[in-house]
Amino acid sequence: MDVTGVILAGSRASRTAGKPSHAFWFYNGEMMLERQLSSMRQFCKERIVVTDSPKPFLDVLDPNVRLITDFAAGNGPLGGLHAALHLSTHPVIWAVACDLPLLNSKAAEYMTHKLEGYDAVVPVLNNRLQPWFGIYDKRCAKVASELLNHGLTSPLVFLSFIQYKPVPAFEFLEHGIDPGFLYRLSHPNEMTRPS
Repeated sequence: MDVTGVILAGSRASRTAGKPSHAFWFYNGEMMLERQLSSMRQFCKERIVVTDSPKPFLDVLDPNVRLITDFAAGNGPLGGLHAALHLSTHPVIWAVACDLPLLNSKAAEYMTHKLEGYDAVVPVLNNRLQPWFGIYDKRCAKVASELLNHGLTSPLVFLSFIQYKPVPAFEFLEHGIDPGFLYRLSHPNEMTRPS
């Protein structure tokens, strides 16, 4: 199955006082954006970065990476997911937040194999759904559009309107996949994963 990798790189509304997108933060000396795109390269036939502030990305993106803007700017990650679902070339997308430094394509591949019969596959960590490392079928685009048209931007509300398969962290461990891929960077100068 061909998959489009999508990095939800944030929006003007999600940043304060001119601070850059998490995509430009560094982790272990490597820019998050480059790190994530590299992790997606082997598994994804297409890679997309979604933002409503594209200018900073123009000088750093490889020409093989598509840069698209939110149709519904200012609606947080669901606005970015909405754009990706509509514009991706392939029927399935792997959507990730731009603050996940430990992407694991094996986790995405495992989740993709669980998609049959569902609209999405979403990890669960500490009994909480983690929708911003998710596998989504393009069928979800219509639901995202309808929710945004009604001012509903919560990822949990979005999930409540689609058929999703939750995958608990222990299931990844049982298949030799460290669930540390769900770790989110919380500070721009953070250089190591917490123990």
